[in-house]
Amino acid sequence: SGIVSHVEPVIQRGAAVAPGMPVARIVDISRLKVTLYIGEQEVGKLKKGNIAFVEVPAASVRLKGSVAAVSSAASPGSGSFAVEIECPNSKEWAAKGGMSAVISIATAGKSSGMIVPSRAVSEREGKSGVWVARGSLSHFVAVDFKSIGRGRSLITGGLASGDTVIVSGISRLSEKSPLTLSILSDTVAQ
Repeated sequence: SGIVSHVEPVIQRGAAVAPGMPVARIVDISRLKVTLYIGEQEVGKLKKGNIAFVEVPAASVRLKGSVAAVSSAASPGSGSFAVEIECPNSKEWAAKGGMSAVISIATAGKSSGMIVPSRAVSEREGKSGVWVARGSLSHFVAVDFKSIGRGRSLITGGLASGDTVIVSGISRLSEKSPLTLSILSDTVAQ
């Protein structure tokens, strides 16, 4: 099963085909495999089963998967190690083969917390924090965080279980502003 991604141009109705002659390419994109190459400083932190998030900007999806394999030897040409991530595609099969992705992998050596866009962290009364939705009202919560690059910050303390961090429209918020929430949880495949 799958999707026809290419039909050989010589194949036409009524044409004769020989055994072994390629006719079409069929791909199954219900599950994706992403291969990335990392350096020797990071390879020791990864193991099969680590949770990974695959963000595909061109398809506007963020998928949840896991590390399926970590190479035991470096590539002779680059000196980097191949890591394979497997994840289910979105329900709409939005991610396609060959698209670029941004990968985040949870490792034991990293601080745990919530990754948010850096623009979600703001200053208020001399404290760094984020706006959260509690019920239908906004609240500013002071947090501990660190920048982890690529426009993202890791929040390591200050949030309560179940807090929903507001990442859009925060410049217009004040304490206890009424909210209408749109939660995009279906963009992370389970």
